[in-house]
Amino acid sequence: MVDDESRPEHTRADDDAQKRRADARDAEADVREAIADVRKANADMRELVGDARGADADSREVTADAREADADAREVSADERGAEADSRELTADARDADADAREVSADARGVNADTRELTADARDADADARDVSADARGVNADSRELTADARDADADARDVTADAREAAAEVRESAADARDAAGARKPLLDVRSPDAARKADDGQQNV
Repeated sequence: MVDDESRPEHTRADDDAQKRRADARDAEADVREAIADVRKANADMRELVGDARGADADSREVTADAREADADAREVSADERGAEADSRELTADARDADADAREVSADARGVNADTRELTADARDADADARDVSADARGVNADSRELTADARDADADARDVTADAREAAAEVRESAADARDAAGARKPLLDVRSPDAARKADDGQQNV
Protein backbone atom coordinates (compact mmCIF):
# COMPACT_ATOMS: atom_id res chain seq x y z
CA MET A 1 0.00 0.00 0.00
CA VAL A 2 1.35 3.48 -0.89
CA ASP A 3 1.99 5.79 2.05
CA ASP A 4 0.17 9.17 2.14
CA GLU A 5 3.46 11.08 2.15
CA SER A 6 4.44 9.67 -1.26
CA ARG A 7 1.26 10.99 -2.93
CA PRO A 8 2.53 14.54 -3.67
CA GLU A 9 5.32 13.08 -5.80
CA HIS A 10 2.78 11.07 -7.80
CA THR A 11 0.52 14.12 -8.06
CA ARG A 12 3.38 16.21 -9.37
CA ALA A 13 4.25 13.53 -11.90
CA ASP A 14 0.59 13.34 -12.96
CA ASP A 15 0.41 17.11 -13.22
CA ASP A 16 3.59 17.18 -15.30
CA ALA A 17 2.28 14.45 -17.58
CA GLN A 18 -1.07 16.23 -17.98
CA LYS A 19 0.72 19.49 -18.71
CA ARG A 20 2.89 17.79 -21.33
CA ARG A 21 -0.19 16.22 -22.91
CA ALA A 22 -1.91 19.62 -22.94
CA ASP A 23 1.21 21.16 -24.48
CA ALA A 24 1.24 18.40 -27.08
CA ARG A 25 -2.42 19.05 -27.91
CA ASP A 26 -1.74 22.79 -28.19
CA ALA A 27 1.23 22.11 -30.44
CA GLU A 28 -0.89 19.83 -32.62
CA ALA A 29 -3.50 22.59 -32.89
CA ASP A 30 -0.74 25.01 -33.88
CA VAL A 31 0.44 22.58 -36.54
CA ARG A 32 -3.08 22.25 -37.96
CA GLU A 33 -3.43 26.03 -38.00
CA ALA A 34 -0.03 26.40 -39.69
CA ILE A 35 -1.00 23.83 -42.32
CA ALA A 36 -4.22 25.75 -42.98
CA ASP A 37 -2.17 28.92 -43.37
CA VAL A 38 0.11 27.15 -45.84
CA ARG A 39 -2.86 25.99 -47.89
CA LYS A 40 -4.36 29.49 -47.90
CA ALA A 41 -1.01 31.01 -48.91
CA ASN A 42 -0.71 28.47 -51.74
CA ALA A 43 -4.23 29.32 -52.91
CA ASP A 44 -3.41 33.04 -52.82
CA MET A 45 -0.23 32.39 -54.77
CA ARG A 46 -2.11 30.43 -57.43
CA GLU A 47 -4.65 33.26 -57.70
CA LEU A 48 -1.88 35.84 -58.10
CA VAL A 49 -0.17 33.71 -60.74
CA GLY A 50 -3.49 33.45 -62.61
CA ASP A 51 -3.89 37.24 -62.42
CA ALA A 52 -0.34 37.71 -63.70
CA ARG A 53 -1.03 35.42 -66.64
CA GLY A 54 -4.23 37.32 -67.43
CA ALA A 55 -2.31 40.60 -67.28
CA ASP A 56 0.30 39.18 -69.67
CA ALA A 57 -2.45 38.19 -72.09
CA ASP A 58 -3.95 41.69 -71.84
CA SER A 59 -0.51 43.16 -72.45
CA ARG A 60 -0.06 41.12 -75.61
CA GLU A 61 -3.51 42.15 -76.83
CA VAL A 62 -2.81 45.84 -76.19
CA THR A 63 0.56 45.53 -77.95
CA ALA A 64 -1.18 44.00 -80.98
CA ASP A 65 -3.68 46.88 -80.96
CA ALA A 66 -0.81 49.38 -80.81
CA ARG A 67 0.86 47.77 -83.80
CA GLU A 68 -2.40 47.81 -85.75
CA ALA A 69 -2.95 51.48 -84.91
CA ASP A 70 0.61 52.27 -86.02
CA ALA A 71 0.00 50.46 -89.32
CA ASP A 72 -3.21 52.47 -89.77
CA ALA A 73 -1.27 55.69 -89.12
CA ARG A 74 1.31 54.78 -91.75
CA GLU A 75 -1.46 53.99 -94.24
CA VAL A 76 -3.15 57.33 -93.57
CA SER A 77 0.19 59.12 -94.03
CA ALA A 78 0.63 57.38 -97.38
CA ASP A 79 -2.88 58.47 -98.40
CA GLU A 80 -1.99 62.01 -97.36
CA ARG A 81 1.11 62.01 -99.54
CA GLY A 82 -0.94 60.70 -102.45
CA ALA A 83 -3.53 63.43 -101.97
CA GLU A 84 -0.80 66.07 -101.90
CA ALA A 85 0.54 64.72 -105.19
CA ASP A 86 -2.95 64.93 -106.67
CA SER A 87 -3.20 68.52 -105.46
CA ARG A 88 0.02 69.46 -107.23
CA GLU A 89 -1.17 67.76 -110.42
CA LEU A 90 -4.46 69.64 -110.32
CA THR A 91 -2.65 72.92 -109.81
CA ALA A 92 -0.53 72.22 -112.90
CA ASP A 93 -3.66 71.41 -114.90
CA ALA A 94 -5.19 74.71 -113.79
CA ARG A 95 -2.18 76.61 -115.12
CA ASP A 96 -2.32 74.78 -118.46
CA ALA A 97 -6.11 75.13 -118.94
CA ASP A 98 -7.14 78.71 -118.34
CA ALA A 99 -10.72 78.01 -119.47
CA ASP A 100 -11.12 75.27 -116.89
CA ALA A 101 -9.21 77.16 -114.20
CA ARG A 102 -12.22 77.83 -112.00
CA GLU A 103 -13.38 74.20 -112.14
CA VAL A 104 -9.92 72.90 -111.49
CA SER A 105 -9.49 75.37 -108.61
CA ALA A 106 -12.70 74.09 -107.08
CA ASP A 107 -11.41 70.54 -107.41
CA ALA A 108 -8.15 71.61 -105.84
CA ARG A 109 -9.96 73.16 -102.87
CA GLY A 110 -11.88 69.92 -102.42
CA VAL A 111 -8.67 67.94 -102.52
CA ASN A 112 -7.09 70.33 -100.00
CA ALA A 113 -10.05 69.80 -97.70
CA ASP A 114 -9.56 66.06 -98.05
CA THR A 115 -5.89 66.56 -97.31
CA ARG A 116 -6.65 68.46 -94.10
CA GLU A 117 -9.14 65.78 -93.09
CA LEU A 118 -6.60 63.05 -93.77
CA THR A 119 -3.97 65.01 -91.85
CA ALA A 120 -6.35 65.31 -88.89
CA ASP A 121 -7.09 61.59 -89.14
CA ALA A 122 -3.38 60.87 -89.19
CA ARG A 123 -2.86 62.99 -86.07
CA ASP A 124 -5.77 61.27 -84.32
CA ALA A 125 -4.41 57.86 -85.26
CA ASP A 126 -0.96 58.86 -83.99
CA ALA A 127 -2.48 60.08 -80.71
CA ASP A 128 -4.43 56.83 -80.42
CA ALA A 129 -1.24 54.87 -81.02
CA ARG A 130 0.50 56.81 -78.24
CA ASP A 131 -2.45 56.18 -75.88
CA VAL A 132 -2.39 52.46 -76.69
CA SER A 133 1.37 52.37 -76.11
CA ALA A 134 0.90 54.09 -72.74
CA ASP A 135 -1.81 51.55 -71.84
CA ALA A 136 0.55 48.74 -72.83
CA ARG A 137 3.23 50.15 -70.55
CA GLY A 138 0.70 50.40 -67.70
CA VAL A 139 -0.39 46.79 -68.22
CA ASN A 140 3.25 45.67 -68.24
CA ALA A 141 3.82 47.52 -64.97
CA ASP A 142 0.73 45.82 -63.47
CA SER A 143 2.05 42.47 -64.68
CA ARG A 144 5.39 43.06 -63.00
CA GLU A 145 3.65 44.09 -59.77
CA LEU A 146 1.47 40.96 -59.80
CA THR A 147 4.55 38.82 -60.44
CA ALA A 148 6.28 40.45 -57.46
CA ASP A 149 3.16 39.81 -55.31
CA ALA A 150 3.20 36.16 -56.41
CA ARG A 151 6.86 35.87 -55.39
CA ASP A 152 6.08 37.46 -51.99
CA ALA A 153 3.19 35.02 -51.50
CA ASP A 154 5.51 32.12 -52.38
CA ALA A 155 8.07 33.37 -49.83
CA ASP A 156 5.29 33.66 -47.20
CA ALA A 157 4.19 30.11 -47.99
CA ARG A 158 7.75 28.86 -47.49
CA ASP A 159 7.93 30.71 -44.13
CA VAL A 160 4.63 29.19 -42.99
CA THR A 161 5.84 25.74 -44.07
CA ALA A 162 9.02 26.21 -42.02
CA ASP A 163 6.92 27.28 -39.01
CA ALA A 164 4.73 24.21 -39.45
CA ARG A 165 7.79 21.94 -39.52
CA GLU A 166 9.15 23.60 -36.38
CA ALA A 167 5.79 23.19 -34.64
CA ALA A 168 5.67 19.53 -35.69
CA ALA A 169 9.14 19.03 -34.20
CA GLU A 170 7.92 20.60 -30.96
CA VAL A 171 4.92 18.27 -30.99
CA ARG A 172 7.18 15.26 -31.38
CA GLU A 173 9.43 16.51 -28.59
CA SER A 174 6.45 17.13 -26.28
CA ALA A 175 5.07 13.68 -27.06
CA ALA A 176 8.46 12.12 -26.27
CA ASP A 177 8.59 14.05 -22.97
CA ALA A 178 5.08 12.85 -22.14
CA ARG A 179 6.05 9.25 -22.85
CA ASP A 180 9.21 9.63 -20.75
CA ALA A 181 7.19 11.12 -17.90
CA ALA A 182 4.64 8.33 -18.09
CA GLY A 183 7.43 5.73 -18.02
CA ALA A 184 9.12 7.42 -15.06
CA ARG A 185 5.90 7.37 -13.02
CA LYS A 186 5.50 3.59 -12.72
CA PRO A 187 8.45 2.75 -10.35
CA LEU A 188 7.22 5.35 -7.87
CA LEU A 189 4.22 3.13 -6.94
CA ASP A 190 6.46 0.54 -5.12
CA VAL A 191 8.91 2.90 -3.40
CA ARG A 192 8.26 4.24 0.08
CA SER A 193 9.61 7.56 1.24
CA PRO A 194 12.54 7.50 3.77
CA ASP A 195 10.24 8.84 6.50
CA ALA A 196 7.69 6.08 5.90
CA ALA A 197 10.41 3.40 6.01
CA ARG A 198 11.79 4.82 9.27
CA LYS A 199 8.34 4.85 10.87
CA ALA A 200 7.75 1.26 9.81
CA ASP A 201 11.07 0.20 11.40
CA ASP A 202 10.22 2.03 14.63
CA GLY A 203 6.86 0.29 14.77
CA GLN A 204 8.46 -3.15 14.45
CA GLN A 205 10.92 -2.37 17.27
CA ASN A 206 8.12 -1.31 19.61
CA VAL A 207 6.20 -4.55 19.15
